[in-house]
Amino acid sequence: MSDKKIPAEGCADTPFDQVKKGLAVERLVLPFESQADFEALLDAWGSEYEPASLDEAHLVVQLAIVDWRMLRVYRKESALFVSGLVFDDFRLLNKIAREEETLRKSFHMGLRALDRLRAERNAGPPKPPVKKNGSVSPTPQIPDPPNEFIN
Repeated sequence: MSDKKIPAEGCADTPFDQVKKGLAVERLVLPFESQADFEALLDAWGSEYEPASLDEAHLVVQLAIVDWRMLRVYRKESALFVSGLVFDDFRLLNKIAREEETLRKSFHMGLRALDRLRAERNAGPPKPPVKKNGSVSPTPQIPDPPNEFIN
């Protein structure tokens, strides 16, 4: 991943748009799912977080994909109950629960990484240290090395 910011001028696409264009949506959306629904979900995530760098854009796309897959897990679980298969084989329900937990962990890891990137971006330059009396201490000066170390 790259943390380079994409300049607004001379580039019509935001980092999020650039990442979206690189997605193989046909591999993420199953034949019985709606590609328009997936793209709407992806756009909603992009609008919510407005990523400012490629790193942020990649994380937002990953979060949207995990969200989409979680929705798929919920539909699968619902279908098992409606069909009655879950009552015949509880292993199916356990498998879905493990899949859900894996996705949930992935989601929270991605969200923490995105929050960390956004906090670093919003923090600005480091602030100088403050003395106990409230005055700002000067930047520490590094003394010159003793003459015996210089040839």
